[in-house]
Amino acid sequence: QPTRSYYSSSSATTPMATESQRQAIRISNLRTQLVQQQSRRIPTEDTEFELATLLLLTQRKEDTLEAARLLRHVLATQRGKYERDCLYFLAQAHYALAEYQKALDFISRLLQREPDNHQAIELRRRILDQRQTDQVRAAQGLAVAAGAAAVGGFLLARLLK
Repeated sequence: QPTRSYYSSSSATTPMATESQRQAIRISNLRTQLVQQQSRRIPTEDTEFELATLLLLTQRKEDTLEAARLLRHVLATQRGKYERDCLYFLAQAHYALAEYQKALDFISRLLQREPDNHQAIELRRRILDQRQTDQVRAAQGLAVAAGAAAVGGFLLARLLK
């Protein structure tokens, strides 16, 4: 009998796909649980928080927007229990959405409470760096567009002579 290899190229990709599938199933289950809790008027903050943190991991824009909405609700209703984590994850969500001022607002609120929070300090630095990088890129894009317009205007003027 031939020996079977458990390390074939197809099985090497399975664990990654399986983790992604498990995450999608957990998100679906949490969404169902949330709807059931809401219909029975059971407090939903724990479920909302867990769902939001999983949604942030997907790195999909629509999931990040939903996560931010859920986190804002949890922050508004459960100030003490989840406040620190909600502020951090809201900053992360807005950073991922390139909404740098909102991200800075949330991380600043966290740093007011915990000035020595190294994770928050690092996230603030990344937000500021990325905002600056994006501003430079935008300025470069405008400069290229202005240069193209100037060249186009020059060529048009030469053509009309």
